Amino acid sequence: MIETPLLLPGPCESWAEQVEQIAGDLCLVVTMRGTLRKYPGSLHWHLKKGTLAGVLEVTVWPSESRAWVSNQSGRQGDWIAEAMATFVATKNE
Repeated sequence: MIETPLLLPGPCESWAEQVEQIAGDLCLVVTMRGTLRKYPGSLHWHLKKGTLAGVLEVTVWPSESRAWVSNQSGRQGDWIAEAMATFVATKNE
């Protein structure tokens, strides 16, 4: 699994909106939105690019002031690396 931290600007209340905005800017579709049991209070998204193979995951954990993008080894696609890099660069501006 590839996991890259995000440096999120502003108050953590705005992080979910920022994630959804950037996903839209990258033409990614939210296929799942929920939480991860391992990270109580977290917000977690699965993002896809049309019908292309691969899933980019984004997790925001406001109570710990942490966020990251990840890609599981079984969910890879040709578009993932570029989308992840763009997402990270956008979030860390």
